[in-house]
Amino acid sequence: MLTAELKVASGLTNEEIAPLLGVSHRSLQTWLAGSPIGARKEARLRAVLDAVRALAAITTQATRARLFDRGAHSVRPYDLLIEGRFDAAVDLATGRRRALPPTERAQNTTVAAQLDRIENAIDTPSGPLNRRLSGPLRR
Repeated sequence: MLTAELKVASGLTNEEIAPLLGVSHRSLQTWLAGSPIGARKEARLRAVLDAVRALAAITTQATRARLFDRGAHSVRPYDLLIEGRFDAAVDLATGRRRALPPTERAQNTTVAAQLDRIENAIDTPSGPLNRRLSGPLRR
């Protein structure tokens, strides 16, 4: 069973595994009890498991420590796994570095950062509108 294997390999708790898979704690519990997993979530589970295997240390405690170590980068491999950036998480945890081409580096921003940029400056006929400074609509 893949979920149990991920739990053993990573040393993480159910509460820590659920965000990696993009599911609730309850969904993870049902999977551990033997309920079927949807194809999309199974693909995500396999990708997370492959990444954890790639960054695994000698013991599960050391693997867990690698996942939560911020180091000098101020970002944890665990956070990168949640974002779906599996190669970057493995590279950060193992100390490997891959050079990104300039176009990929530019595209490597999170969806939240892109949405924040869009919401902060919306063009209107009278000029850009800053939604944070403008008040709510009144009817």
